[in-house]
Amino acid sequence: MDTRTLDAFLSLAHYLNFTKSAEQLFISQPAFSRQITKLEEEFGCQLFFRNKRKVELTEYGLAFLEHAEKIAAEYSKWKVTLNHMQNQKSGHLRIGFLQDLPHEFLPLVTGTFTNRYDHIQLTYRDLGMSDIVDGLLRGELDFGFSLTGEHDYEEIHHMMVSHSALCAVLPVSHPLAGSPTIRLEELRDQPFVMLLPEINAPATRHINSLCSLAGFEPNITAYCSYVPSLLMLVKCGAGIALVAEHARATAPDGLVFIPIDHRAAVMRTQLLWKNTNRNPAVPLFLESARMLLEST
Repeated sequence: MDTRTLDAFLSLAHYLNFTKSAEQLFISQPAFSRQITKLEEEFGCQLFFRNKRKVELTEYGLAFLEHAEKIAAEYSKWKVTLNHMQNQKSGHLRIGFLQDLPHEFLPLVTGTFTNRYDHIQLTYRDLGMSDIVDGLLRGELDFGFSLTGEHDYEEIHHMMVSHSALCAVLPVSHPLAGSPTIRLEELRDQPFVMLLPEINAPATRHINSLCSLAGFEPNITAYCSYVPSLLMLVKCGAGIALVAEHARATAPDGLVFIPIDHRAAVMRTQLLWKNTNRNPAVPLFLESARMLLEST
């Protein structure tokens, strides 16, 4: 039984007239009669009693009518739901990104996505790491691009998309400026400038954890919101900083970036999303991201 046959049964049950029922469905009467006969053959029973004077539902027809009406109602509800879902795909995705991230992957994945789904609008906000996580939790963002970090929210899922070595940033005049690599233990007595924990909590925790493994707590002389300000303070002599190597591209003259000699001294970029987000465009964006990662 298909929906056209179901419509034919319901129409005949309502009008109890083959000619009028066929007209209502815009098909010929012979074609309409064949649909009713096909349904009766499928069920193995007579649904309608008919003669030249009248058409009536049989006991089987009356029993099926109740179920047929429910099936038709559920099918109509599903079409409304499907239409709503498809219309939502014409909506948009809200993407938050960390201002200081390297920008190679973000334009690649958004370009790939918009080429495939040009009916979905993308909007962007540059935020701190904590604000990205909060935005995902509150439903204000659909995706976030941020640095790797531990958080306490099981509903936030992640996908690693790139990585960068963690470096010590020093003035060129610093005694360690000529070293090919630096062990964290060598920085024990150095003043540090760091990112504000409330804005960049994951990165701050990662750096504090590495220093703790090296047996010391950083002596912090200043905090900043963004990496460019952090680098400027290093140049001013306020202290040294630990940042991802990609920040070299925005660094002022007079600074050196020296890799930290530790296997965990890596800053990874992640794509974050909330697993309970019901925006139908979310799995489409994830599919584009995974396809891009597999091709690189």
